[in-house]
Amino acid sequence: MKAIVILPPVAALLVVASWIGAERHSISALETESAVLRKSISARESPDDSAPAAAAPGAPGKSTKALEPIDWKATAALMTQMRQDGMGNMREMMRFQRRLLEMSGPELAAALDEIAMLDLPEDARATLESMLLGPLAQKDPEMALDRYQDRAFDERGMMSWQLAEALGQWAKKDTVAATAWLDKEIAAGKLDSRSLDGRSRPREQFEGKLIGILLGADSATAAVRLKGFSGETKKDILSNNVFDRSAEDTHAAYADLVRSALPAEEQASVLGQQARNFVSDKGFADVDKFLARISATASERIAAAKLASQSEIGRIARKREITTADLDTMRDWVGSNAPDTVGEATGSALANAMTYGEKNSFAHAAELAGRYHESSGDDQIITAFFKNGQGWENKEESRTLAGKINDPELRAKTLENLK
Repeated sequence: MKAIVILPPVAALLVVASWIGAERHSISALETESAVLRKSISARESPDDSAPAAAAPGAPGKSTKALEPIDWKATAALMTQMRQDGMGNMREMMRFQRRLLEMSGPELAAALDEIAMLDLPEDARATLESMLLGPLAQKDPEMALDRYQDRAFDERGMMSWQLAEALGQWAKKDTVAATAWLDKEIAAGKLDSRSLDGRSRPREQFEGKLIGILLGADSATAAVRLKGFSGETKKDILSNNVFDRSAEDTHAAYADLVRSALPAEEQASVLGQQARNFVSDKGFADVDKFLARISATASERIAAAKLASQSEIGRIARKREITTADLDTMRDWVGSNAPDTVGEATGSALANAMTYGEKNSFAHAAELAGRYHESSGDDQIITAFFKNGQGWENKEESRTLAGKINDPELRAKTLENLK
């Protein structure tokens, strides 16, 4: 029997990320769990046509094609247990996900009908709906939008985000039809603001996804749609809803849109935020490629260097203690992009590393900061280390470190802040 073909990892991650997101995990937990999932997906992508399909929960060892209908109440109980246990039962999660990815659009819609009729706690029902909506949005985004039209613009839950993803999938296949659907909903007032601040987050999500797709073929229309929003909202849409890391052919157009839509003082920070997302186990290699694709300016490289260096040291700090080798690699990379910010990046990265648990204690981070300050004489290492309030709980050690600052005025100011 031919092995089941899994959707691309991004699509598979959408299913699990929606569930994790609903449970409000921290960003660091989501990154860790996503990495585990990527390994699991890779292990299951076998070219061997004789490989058996994975079993769904409750039926180990059976081909998915031979399974009886899913017991949704039992599945809801499994999800509840996993919420209590964390993501420890990843094997069961992967089996269930594999089963969902095999189902057709109509089968997923029928399953959603069945779930709607069950006597389930509201949070359990919402979790199951979220799990099924991800693959439905991938397979038949128009059906997903039509089915949940009345709930597409609910600001309270995850569904508006998932349906915005569905609009993006639809726009990839038929931009004209997806645009017409969104414009019709806007004209009907369904995306009008219901918030005291006058903003409609669902509209920002939907518009952002559509603008992101338009960037690949019609950047002028993308810019026109963005013009309908105020300055701060434009920044949020561009930061959170438009950018698609995997669509490399749109990155230059995205950067141009950021530069044309935002004030000069905001452009670098938005592009720097996107650059930091390319930090991976390969280090800064993909960051460099992104910066080259967008022909990054000097100010954009500075912002990217500051943010990406924090991400890289943070990525390592989640696993183990930071070493001088780690910092030397980071400092060399920052120096190639923004040489004047090496000291600031070093101090900020060390301060950030302390937020990831006992592996990187204040004493360890402060010792490294002092060592690099001694060898370089760069006061920015120490001032950046304390910039975000680090050291308030270790005042004696902090004042010892601050006392090493060479500039008398800067030293006095830092010590004053540590009182």
